Amino acid sequence: MWFGTPNGLVSYYRNKWSVLTSRDGLPSDNITSLLTDSTGTLWIGTVSGLAVLRSGHITKSDSMPSSLREEILGIAEDNIGNLWIATSNHILSVKRTRLLSATLIESDIRDYGLEDGLIGRQGVKRFRSVFADAHGKIWFSTDRGLAVVDPVRTESESTPVMVQIESLSADGNSLDLQPPIQMPPDTHRLRF
Repeated sequence: MWFGTPNGLVSYYRNKWSVLTSRDGLPSDNITSLLTDSTGTLWIGTVSGLAVLRSGHITKSDSMPSSLREEILGIAEDNIGNLWIATSNHILSVKRTRLLSATLIESDIRDYGLEDGLIGRQGVKRFRSVFADAHGKIWFSTDRGLAVVDPVRTESESTPVMVQIESLSADGNSLDLQPPIQMPPDTHRLRF
């Protein structure tokens, strides 16, 4: 059993207690969240970022993006290989295998915001502030309320369609589409 405390990561195994701290490689002694993923890897959220416990060893990457070095408020795993993480300032999805192998590139991490439909961008300190439900959806407790995401839909969303304007008229008069486009003063109706 694992317990996150303000003084380290505590384990109870075979009637023995042990404590892991920043001396053992944690970013901070103050543990804020824990997740044991589908492979048995223990993800450790601290007030100073994310760490991993595998094969009895704690690892943290100094090359992690700054968003993963913030206070980690919650972690969940989806069914398609991503970790969903709420920090003090971000809601993120991260490719789990790339994070484990320390080969994370910019496209492996997605920062969600208001433009994606969230009502708040900041996670909050709550018990299970990030939760994966039985249907595969990920729930977040944010500073503005509850949010939910379907990871399968975010992966399958297609690239937005490129718009091409073929004609433009102002009050029924055709306009030349060569830049810069000149609009007559006091135009009231535009047609694309």
